Amino acid sequence: MTPEQKALINEALEPYSASLTEDNYIQLTIMKAKFGIKLVVENDRIKYLLLSGAVAATSSIKAEAIERFVESYFSWGKNYYI
Repeated sequence: MTPEQKALINEALEPYSASLTEDNYIQLTIMKAKFGIKLVVENDRIKYLLLSGAVAATSSIKAEAIERFVESYFSWGKNYYI
């Protein structure tokens, strides 16, 4: 994952009070609570990996796609934790 891709993903996660950890797991920023989803970028697509390594989902590297994943997988809404 390039720094630019990570920045774009973090911008998409920010309205959910979430961000990526150093090792690219989704975390709730305010609680530093790391969730079992790791993001890996391959061929300009995001793979959302479970702790087991299984693929939970894939998407494009676009804010709308990341938002759809967060809202459907975690049932988070924007500004929910603010």
